[in-house]
Amino acid sequence: TGVVPGDILVTEGCRGDGGYLLDKDEHRFMLDYELEKKELASRDVVSRRMVHHTRQGHAVESPYGPHLWLDIRHLGQEHIETYLRDVAEICRDFLGVDPVHELVPVRPTQHYSMGGVRTDIGGHAYGLAGLYAAGETACWDLHGFNRLGGNSVAETVVMGMVVGRGIAQDLAGSDSSFSDAAADSARLQVEQRLSALASYGLEYVY
Repeated sequence: TGVVPGDILVTEGCRGDGGYLLDKDEHRFMLDYELEKKELASRDVVSRRMVHHTRQGHAVESPYGPHLWLDIRHLGQEHIETYLRDVAEICRDFLGVDPVHELVPVRPTQHYSMGGVRTDIGGHAYGLAGLYAAGETACWDLHGFNRLGGNSVAETVVMGMVVGRGIAQDLAGSDSSFSDAAADSARLQVEQRLSALASYGLEYVY
């Protein structure tokens, strides 16, 4: 779920802590679709329900496109400032909205891709010898249709290990010769970029 405008992500912890999704009439519409789990349904289900409800004409129209509302006001200021402080800061700094007292405009937002390169369980791309993919680039069905919250590291660690070992084994048994120059240059660029990101700058992003 992302805020409107900007589509900056707000944690699903908002719903996990008891937040509501409301439509233009401030009706808690998830009760109409998922009576048992309500806003705690899995992310793919909640996203589909939000899109469907919007297409049914129940969203709020805005210059930035239709949106729904996230309501965490009933959680109280102490809870929000303690457990959802990042959300509060995003809303205040980027929207000018105080979620302690106001509704937050939201819509479904993509923030994790579950792959485009179809691979087997070892990370080998089908039909393309020598091509591997891992992480968000790979489509190998670890997560099915929906990645569980907080579970992206599992794919990174597991597939990074599996694919890395597979590549090393393939190279060890290969007769091909190649130069390390391109790899060294790419590694240096990445290291420089990471170093710049980790450095302390003078600019305040807000």
